[in-house]
Amino acid sequence: MTATHDRQAEEPPTGTENQPAWTERSYLLVFQKESANLLQLPADGEVVLGRDPEEQISIEPERVSQIFARLSLHGWAATVESVPESPAILINGEILAGFRFLASGDMITAFDTHIVFHRNPQARTKPSVLNMGQMTVRIEQEVARSVRYQHPVSILAIKIGVYQAEDQNHLCEAVMKGVRFVDIVGWNGSDEFIVIFLETAETSHIPTKRVLDALLPWTGHASAGLSCCPFDGTDHRTLLAGARAAAKNAEPGTVRRLYEATHILSIGDEKIVAVDPRMKRLFTLVEDLAHSDLPVLITGETGSGKEIVAKALHLWSSRKDRPLVSINCAAMTESLLESELFGHVRGAFSGAEAAKPGLLESADGGTVFLDEVSNSSPRTQAELLRVLETKRIRRVGSVEEVPVDVRIVAATNQLIEHEVQNGRFRQDLYYRLNGSTLDVPALRERKPDIPVMAQFFLQKAAARAGRGPMFFAQEAMEDLLSREWPGNVRQLRNLVDKLVAIVHEPLIQPKHLPAPSALESWALAERREADAQASQANPPEPAPAEEPTPRRRPRLADEIQELERKRIQEALAAAQGVRVKAAAIIGMPLRTFVAKLKRYRLS
Repeated sequence: MTATHDRQAEEPPTGTENQPAWTERSYLLVFQKESANLLQLPADGEVVLGRDPEEQISIEPERVSQIFARLSLHGWAATVESVPESPAILINGEILAGFRFLASGDMITAFDTHIVFHRNPQARTKPSVLNMGQMTVRIEQEVARSVRYQHPVSILAIKIGVYQAEDQNHLCEAVMKGVRFVDIVGWNGSDEFIVIFLETAETSHIPTKRVLDALLPWTGHASAGLSCCPFDGTDHRTLLAGARAAAKNAEPGTVRRLYEATHILSIGDEKIVAVDPRMKRLFTLVEDLAHSDLPVLITGETGSGKEIVAKALHLWSSRKDRPLVSINCAAMTESLLESELFGHVRGAFSGAEAAKPGLLESADGGTVFLDEVSNSSPRTQAELLRVLETKRIRRVGSVEEVPVDVRIVAATNQLIEHEVQNGRFRQDLYYRLNGSTLDVPALRERKPDIPVMAQFFLQKAAARAGRGPMFFAQEAMEDLLSREWPGNVRQLRNLVDKLVAIVHEPLIQPKHLPAPSALESWALAERREADAQASQANPPEPAPAEEPTPRRRPRLADEIQELERKRIQEALAAAQGVRVKAAAIIGMPLRTFVAKLKRYRLS
């Protein structure tokens, strides 16, 4: 084989007073067959090894395909990296798996080509400070390399705070003094440094402390934030934003890690994460309401997390040692729900052979969570209103009242104001509950939560399955961020559980993700159409101050339920009331069909 370069090999330049001789600078000595060539290396840049004659070092085309290795230099640090499906590359006789740092004198071998890396110690200079555009590119490159070869890399964001303008050079010198030769430093020219710590994870707090200590003489207000790939994510944007958020939340002179800046809440034996400011505000309000006995109404789409909010209201309250009783009002008929809630006396109805206390009595001193309360009957709603006002209940079939001490927490996935206007929910009960309303935003409305939550679910599911750490590739995470999530947090958690079961690799790629469902595609198309119409329309005139603005548009789930109700009614009419035939007409299992009849109160 022969070695070729992008230009004819030049004679090594001779030294001058201001320029070191060729042999005092970094270079590669390339041996192929009976030839030997020198290739000068830049202080910063990349040398490509491949089959293309235009590359700096070329191997005969029939032996390799395209690029097979890259040699990168920054300051005096140098790394060599193989590319996927490249031929076997040896470093000092050992097979190169991924990438590694090079020392002067290391030999790179590919087929019968031998390349010696040389760097004179006298030529070593600390790397220069990059601008933020250059830094962003380097972060993307290093994160991609970290994901590909499972080598950690940490991102440090430093908020400088107040300093004197004439001290800018001192600040840069202080940061460069605190980092290693291999670390990469960027500066926005104003109030922020970004540092990439290569091959560093849990020990990244050590160089971080050196940097902060070096900055203290010039500013006492510097704070730092750290994120680590792949443990905190595999997307360079997420990692950079996370490091900046952690720095913003750190006290002057201290460093915070991304997982410390993430709001991790303990609710009993469960832990949840919150990054989006709306969710942080929501749980702050939950904590405040937990100390009172006010009834609470929780609204939000199915799967958005209403149950966990109700659980937090109970476990963060003084009632935590008493029962938390939950019941789904949509899953029961009127008579059964009434009996379950209030209990019954012997002989109250057919089959009532013994008296039975209801859930409200059983939860005395605790909390009762009424899920989908808007699906309860008018009679049950009237009884609930009585409980809220008098703190007393009456068992079915009894004339005696029993005092109860319970807190009522109700939830609905319906647009409750719409239900009140249509007469399906009592207005007085709504006002009794509406004094403390918590609205849980849909997952698609809190995008910052998705990467952290997905990784959180992934680690928990992998641990349950006895697997090692698993991570999402950047492209896979971008796919998750682009979805509509009509099933919200529940849908994301179920998807992650499925991925752990079927993916046998530590890194989840886009190919592992299922295609969006028809419902997701419909939701995405609807949102895009609405956005397009909104951008084309003229801005609406502001509404008069005395006219209340609706809290939110009817949700897609509401429209789907209305369509489902209509189709069931049409099927019943076509089948002349025969349920088996009606269920067959719309292709629905009979058990599901009967449950829907009860839910929509259809006869």
